[in-house]
Amino acid sequence: SSCALAYDLQESANIPSLRLNRQGEGYALLLGASGARHNELTALQYKDLIITSDSIILFIRPSRYRRLKTSAGRRLVDISKKLTVEQRELISIWIKEKKARLGNKWKPTLPIFGDLNDPKIRAPSNDLREVTLSAMETSVGCRTKIHRARHKVVCEDLLSILLSKQDWH
Repeated sequence: SSCALAYDLQESANIPSLRLNRQGEGYALLLGASGARHNELTALQYKDLIITSDSIILFIRPSRYRRLKTSAGRRLVDISKKLTVEQRELISIWIKEKKARLGNKWKPTLPIFGDLNDPKIRAPSNDLREVTLSAMETSVGCRTKIHRARHKVVCEDLLSILLSKQDWH
C-alpha cells in the first residue's frame, strides 16, 4: 500500500545503501518506460520531471549536468501509459520523499539522481548503472547492458506505429 511504501521510503532515507537502491529503482522504472539514454536520465533535474495524479512526463534537455548527444535529443517523453498506477505512485512518493529529505536545500534545478552526500552533484553514473544491473540480474536472471533497455522501448514504440490494430489479431 501507499502508506507502507511511504514508511519504507522514510525508513531508508538515512541509510546510504538503501537510498542508492531507491535511486536505482527509480532509475530502472524511468529507463524502462522512457527509452532515454543513460546520461539523459542520470542528469535529470527535478524541473525535468512533471508528475500529476495520472501522468508522468520527462523533459529531456541540456543542462549543467549534461549536454545532448544531438539537437534532436531535446524532447518531451510521456511515460504515463507505460507505467502501471503503482509504478507511477512509487515514482511520485519517491520524489516527494527526496524533496522532503532535502528540506530547504531543495531546488528545481538539483539533479534527481544527486550524490547521496551532496545533492548539488550528480550521482556517479557508474553507481546507478551497477545498482540497476544488479537489480536486473536479480529479477531477470542475467546481467545485460543498460543501453539494451533503450532499444527495447524504441522497438515497442515503432511496432505500435508500423502495425495496425488488425495486425495484432
